Amino acid sequence: MWLRQPSSRGSARLPSIDRFLADPAHTVSIRGTIDVDGIATRTEASGTLSLFPDSGDEAMVYNLRFHDDAALTSDR
Repeated sequence: MWLRQPSSRGSARLPSIDRFLADPAHTVSIRGTIDVDGIATRTEASGTLSLFPDSGDEAMVYNLRFHDDAALTSDR
């Protein structure tokens, strides 16, 4: 099985510290680019990042949406 190491570059947006602290998921919006060898090349990505959510044992939970290279080059 091939393990592809993604790399990403982005920024997080926190419009209100009060809303961030009141939200149990502690969610911020993120935007940037992602590279995954053979899948996506410097592709725009956006989503959310939860920092130290109250539920669960994770320190970070993120959801990134992006299109792979095939979707960007297809005629559909």
